[in-house]
Order: sequence, then C-alpha cells, then structure tokens
Amino acid sequence: MEEQPEETGSAGREPEPGAAELSAGIPWAGLASALGAVLVVVFAVQNTETVSIRFLWMSGGFPVAIIIAVTALATAILTAVGGVFYRRRRVSRRVEREELRRRRERP
Repeated sequence: MEEQPEETGSAGREPEPGAAELSAGIPWAGLASALGAVLVVVFAVQNTETVSIRFLWMSGGFPVAIIIAVTALATAILTAVGGVFYRRRRVSRRVEREELRRRRERP
C-alpha cells in the first residue's frame, strides 16, 4: 500500500499562538470605539453654545459641538497613525531578531 503525501494546506496547519484570541469572542475594541463615539455625539449635542476661540493670530466663534467633533476626529486619526507606526516598528524588530537568531544557528 502506497502512502499519500501529506497536504500542506491551511486546514492542516496548526493555528499560530494567540490567533484564537484575535479572532474569537467579543470585539471589545470595536464596542469601546462605538460607545466612545456615542458619548462624544451626546456631549456635542448637549453643548450647542457658541464660544470664542483664539489661537496664535486667528480668532473666531464656533459652536462647542463643532469643536468637540473636530477634536475627537483629530484624536482618532492621530491615534490610528501612531498605531500604524508602532506596529511597523514592532514587526521590523521581530524580523531583525529572527534574522539574528537564524545567523547564530548557522555554523
């Protein structure tokens, strides 16, 4: 009887450590973001007064709701951009460590 070679498809491989935690369960980050967005909207709607703003040589009057919305949006964008740079740096460090480990293992 002839043995069949083992297939190397993704179904036959062991999942990576920590992979189950990333894809299963409640998406807490999404829920927290949605709750934060709802709280910002409620806060902005309740604060509709116009306020005077002065920054460097510029000044003007804006509704508090607009200021809150712009600040929340800028914070979300800056946080996302910071996260991208952090992940890229972490991945490059991991690649460097693996390359160093491979070089040390070679005779």
